[in-house]
Amino acid sequence: MTPPLDCKHVFEKLDDYLDRELSPQEMTRVEEHLRDCEHCALDAQFESQVLDSLKERMRRLTIPDSLKQRVLDSLNDA
Repeated sequence: MTPPLDCKHVFEKLDDYLDRELSPQEMTRVEEHLRDCEHCALDAQFESQVLDSLKERMRRLTIPDSLKQRVLDSLNDA
């Protein structure tokens, strides 16, 4: 059995946790810590809200056609 994560390690894994990029075992270990540690749970909630806000703002952005074309051209040249 693996030992529980401490706050430092949870903080280091928090971005990957919120992006769901951890292994199932690591996700479970972080979730267990967040259930027991109010401070880390509040940090995780805050970061999650920031990410959600950024994602929503990104969805409302419009990209000029000229930029899209330049990116596509750059990718095709690579």
